[in-house]
Amino acid sequence: MGMAGMAGMAGKATMNRRARRRAEGAQPTQDPPLGAPYCAFGQKLLLVDRDGLVGELLRLAQCSKTCRFVANLNMNALHHLARSPDFRAAYSQAHASHIDGSPLVPILKAAGLPARMEHRNGYIDFVHPLLAGAAELGLGVATIGGRPEMQSDLRNRLVAQHSGLKLLTHHGYFDAEEENLELANKIQAFAPRVTIVGMGMPKQEVWIERNLTNMPPGLILNGGGVLELLAGERWIPPRWLGNFGLEWAARLARYPRFWRRYLLEPFPTLPSVLREIRALRANRGLAGSAQT
Repeated sequence: MGMAGMAGMAGKATMNRRARRRAEGAQPTQDPPLGAPYCAFGQKLLLVDRDGLVGELLRLAQCSKTCRFVANLNMNALHHLARSPDFRAAYSQAHASHIDGSPLVPILKAAGLPARMEHRNGYIDFVHPLLAGAAELGLGVATIGGRPEMQSDLRNRLVAQHSGLKLLTHHGYFDAEEENLELANKIQAFAPRVTIVGMGMPKQEVWIERNLTNMPPGLILNGGGVLELLAGERWIPPRWLGNFGLEWAARLARYPRFWRRYLLEPFPTLPSVLREIRALRANRGLAGSAQT
């Protein structure tokens, strides 16, 4: 066996050990705690590192008696929260949100919350540990999104990378009510404990909000473009760029069509961001006065 093969086996073994450790102590009779009750932008925040987030998600997937929506917060989400009633309705159903964009870290710091860069968890950074944990625990996973022609590559890649993974894939190109009903029947029959919806904002959030009460118990995530990344259809920026808040710049250089999202969308969102910072700082000041 070559060095590459030995390294791959060692990596999988390490991932499986981590998955077992994350699963230890999970009690399937109740939802897990969220940790410190930090809130911003109307969301309960999961200010945890990657391993902490994966552990929370696995416990939630295993323990929940209903389907729990865990959303993500990035500048694109803040843009839609400020402008779209349907998007706000979807996020109002979220059980909690994790930090998915580097700019959210200084924003939350400015609001007085103990956010750190390691609390920023992009989907591509935690999705493989999450899938490894699901495979280890025997939890079914469903993915919804991407082109119909992409589904075979997505399935083959994920099953090859995560031995024993129980996986249902479905494309995201459907509009008719009959197609949605057919998909709902497939999901009910498969009964996934983890569902990743990757149809892009705000379409995926609207779909989640409209279908949440009919989903099997477990966890549902709004995954954006992560399914294209997993299928090998899109380029993955060097992960170290995220530590410096520069991943967006690499994506923009590679995919100039995203110029509006990265260069224009943040500016109309700034007033609502500043209002949230002021409100959070004022609330923390009132809380501190009440304790003294």
